[in-house]
Amino acid sequence: MLDHFGDAKALEYRDAVLDPVLIAMMPDHFSIENASSWLNTDSFATWVAQEMQRNAPMSPSKSSAAGSRDASRAPSMKTPSSRLSSRAPSSTPFRTTPKVQRFATPVEISDDSEDDLATVATPSKRTLPQLNLKAEPDEAAISLRRKSKAKREIIEVSSDEGDDVAPLRKKARPTAARKPRGAVQITRQLTCDKLIHLTELPTCWTIPVDGLRTAYFLDLTKDTRKWATDDGESMSMATIIKSQDQDAWGGTGSGGSIGRASVVMALDSVKCQRARHSCQGIYHCNQLDMSLLDGCERYVPDPNQRRDLWEAERKINEQEGSTVIAKVAMFYKEVQKKRCPHVSNGGVQCAGLPVIRNLKEISNDGKRHFIGCSKWSRSDPAYQHRFVSIPIDVHEGHLRHLFQNKGAFVDDGSLAEQLRVHSGKCGNVQLPRNGGRGKQECAFTHINEQGQIVQGKLIQRACKATITIYFPVDRADRRAIVLLEGPHNHPMPASTKVSWDGKALYKNAVEAVGVTGATVVKVDSAQSTSNIVGGSDPSACDPALSRARAKRKIIQKVKATVAPHGNSVIGVQHRMLTDRESLPKEDLYIHKVDVDHTTVVVTMLPALAARIHSAKYSLHDNTYKRLHGDWKEWEVVIWDDRLNMRLTIARIYCQNETRDAYRRMWSGLWNTIGAVTGEEVKFKFMHGTGLRAILVDGNKPQAEACGDDLLSRNNPDISKYHGRDAMEILPFILRTCYIHFDRFLTKLSNAVDDATMKRVRGCIFLETAEELDAFKKFCEESPHKMLRDWYSDKKHCSWFFPSLNQFFSKMSEEDWFLTPGHTNLNESAHPFTNQHTGINLSLLEGIERAPSGKSLLLYRRKIF
Repeated sequence: MLDHFGDAKALEYRDAVLDPVLIAMMPDHFSIENASSWLNTDSFATWVAQEMQRNAPMSPSKSSAAGSRDASRAPSMKTPSSRLSSRAPSSTPFRTTPKVQRFATPVEISDDSEDDLATVATPSKRTLPQLNLKAEPDEAAISLRRKSKAKREIIEVSSDEGDDVAPLRKKARPTAARKPRGAVQITRQLTCDKLIHLTELPTCWTIPVDGLRTAYFLDLTKDTRKWATDDGESMSMATIIKSQDQDAWGGTGSGGSIGRASVVMALDSVKCQRARHSCQGIYHCNQLDMSLLDGCERYVPDPNQRRDLWEAERKINEQEGSTVIAKVAMFYKEVQKKRCPHVSNGGVQCAGLPVIRNLKEISNDGKRHFIGCSKWSRSDPAYQHRFVSIPIDVHEGHLRHLFQNKGAFVDDGSLAEQLRVHSGKCGNVQLPRNGGRGKQECAFTHINEQGQIVQGKLIQRACKATITIYFPVDRADRRAIVLLEGPHNHPMPASTKVSWDGKALYKNAVEAVGVTGATVVKVDSAQSTSNIVGGSDPSACDPALSRARAKRKIIQKVKATVAPHGNSVIGVQHRMLTDRESLPKEDLYIHKVDVDHTTVVVTMLPALAARIHSAKYSLHDNTYKRLHGDWKEWEVVIWDDRLNMRLTIARIYCQNETRDAYRRMWSGLWNTIGAVTGEEVKFKFMHGTGLRAILVDGNKPQAEACGDDLLSRNNPDISKYHGRDAMEILPFILRTCYIHFDRFLTKLSNAVDDATMKRVRGCIFLETAEELDAFKKFCEESPHKMLRDWYSDKKHCSWFFPSLNQFFSKMSEEDWFLTPGHTNLNESAHPFTNQHTGINLSLLEGIERAPSGKSLLLYRRKIF
């Protein structure tokens, strides 16, 4: 149907039927190349018929000859000397698709697009609709497109002035009739006047300005680079061209169906796909000084065209923090953007607005106010709604006025100069890859002449420059024909897009350093990186590599290649299964991934884990810095007397710190050690040999879960312990770190008197049950709320005081004095681990980098 009516009619239908806002938002989707996706053929045919009826007269004119017709309905093209049929019109309705009369002699024309075809026309037996075209009243011409597999041709016919038949007048492509055929044949329908040969990829293309139709012949045949995607597939020439181009092109990037490929004579008649793109322009703040862009026409890449924009942005940068009201306005904008974090019991997000409220006392920063929520009520839990402290460098008086005046400064004469500074125009211009995303808000502060804070919006400046690429279907053929039409209406973009070369270079640098745990700082500072890029800074090879965000993105892609299943639990499971198939049992590190209820991952090296069978005690503590998000790492440390050193024998990962989660961690630890070493872990109070003590940091769920697991392992026939209370079994083996206990006492000392503190500190040295009962009563009746709350939390923990005080512990005196009363061995391991593995790692990266340091070295030397 498009072949019959033409592209122009389809675009006219689009503009008449579809919402122009929708077309502007999605220009690529509603392009003529993508017509199959948005054009409904039935609706289009009906619309065309209605348009033809609307423009045609109800009946042929009977009162005047053709020479005296209204000029507004006269044809616009001169008619050759042949005649139209003078057959009388029929009373039956006209045919919307006239019959085509075939002629033997074609008239060759030139065309500048393979989609623009010449049309022919024939007389009809019925009344034909007349289009409203301007022309000389004594001439008429008809051209009608006919569908044929043979060579397309234009047929010219003429009409007598006295004919009563109203001819069909359909617009023809003016370029088809006016432009002479060029000297260089590109495709069967497309020619050009000049062909420029290139052997290197431009980063910004020059658009011809000499009036000649010019094409570029890009030949990368001698280019030794292996152009391939991240998946290893060979890149098309269109993709290669766009990967190096700093301008933002959008459109039908796929190049259409291979089955509809064109034969390109300029490329030795190979079959080629065609990709046609439009420049996506730029995004700029709606407060921009438009004189920076007005009249801009870019044909030739010129970095100097950016200078005025660059200077304007530097100026607005200087102004941003140059006045007191600017800092106030920036803080006001930020608090307005963030919503209140409170969620009701029914799951409803709080819709409260930020308001300024009074503090009960002056803050340490000297502020009397804070930013609260308008929906807050005294019945709500503390700190559940918005609570934002006012920064020390924000003027509290001006901020209060802003909230009172709905975001407007009230000038009493003292702010005139400051308001003048910020009432100027903006200089913020962004490329589509940045400005076309997110909320599209300008990051700079704008204040109008009335003192009102204005949120700048990023709007698109459309550009009419286009690029057409003919590239071979054969991906091994590194040639292409490129045609550009323009000009651009914006300056040459800055080099913020990393080229294919830059990506490949930095990818090699990442792999040289090591993918696991790779960061921008680590890669940039490595000597191997300096050797690869040929200098000290990667940006020396590609200016876009000066942006840390661009380098992080490359690192993430490299990591995704190494870990195709991701770096979270699924990736860990995949790595565990892969290792089981490829590694011997003694080298396996990930042993268990339990995802029931709560996820628990158990890791250890069998040879290191076996050292627990000769250890006197084990230490257990969480560390939080190494892993990103809510993952916790539970380190298990022992002191090895034979080696006279600390060993981290296992690491367990979990996202929760509940009693059930710790129960799974304890059972996972002891069961896995038994499985990988072939020997069950023994506890002295149960088996007469084995671990004398288990040291923890005082975490209540951790200790109680330890009791649950020990009780499940107890065999009364061997241990002679017949109790069924998990809390009563803990005093036989559990010790709480007194340094962690002392940290609480330090906090408590800020809230109670010295006499009270002296008695609390002495609780770990009490010797009789009567003294302990008196201490408990002292805490319970204390006038200090903090002390009462602390004891209320420990009141039902029968294991707590025995884990701190030898006189109430059920451990033997020997076991008590042969085991430490603190977890410093464990605590001191955290900084060492963080230093060697890094922090804020993903789960899989944290697991892969954990088995390092001296313990791993000893394991590899097999000195155990």
